[in-house]
Amino acid sequence: MNLLRLTGACCALLLAAACAAGPYSDAAPAPQRLSGSQTTSSSARGGETSARPGGRHRLAGGLAVTVSAPKVFTPTETASPHAPRAVAFELTIDNEGSDVYRPAQLAVTATSNGVAALQVIDSTQGYTGIVDADTLPPGEHLRVPVAFALPKERAEVTLRIQPNAEDGGGVVLFQGTV
Repeated sequence: MNLLRLTGACCALLLAAACAAGPYSDAAPAPQRLSGSQTTSSSARGGETSARPGGRHRLAGGLAVTVSAPKVFTPTETASPHAPRAVAFELTIDNEGSDVYRPAQLAVTATSNGVAALQVIDSTQGYTGIVDADTLPPGEHLRVPVAFALPKERAEVTLRIQPNAEDGGGVVLFQGTV
């Protein structure tokens, strides 16, 4: 499974590098460090936690994550994979711990109607995935836009976020019909 994730990440990185990405649109900002802190929070529980978009959720290792409400969009011609539509989320990762966090450890997966959804790389619209994120020092914040392929018809979407795919801890779950 780790080899599959690594291979997927490498492919996404090569695709992003090969595409002549234009400036980021208002649809999805590029990953960026933020200043300040947010005040809403929820306590972390072991295992998988069900959550609502927009809420701030504490995870293992001093991390907290906020996930935006889903945004459905039509991928451009240069998007990979080609899909009739996609759903995007903006992740805000806060490193409240004492160690540097490597966002490459982050596992973000989605399902559409119970089937694994492919991550959409659409750099024209700013959806580059996690490949642009480097390190996140203690006390800093990072925004990362991610998108996943959807069928033409409305679909039940589940988004899972795991801060460290290796240890299996602290999964946050978002579900909804889009």
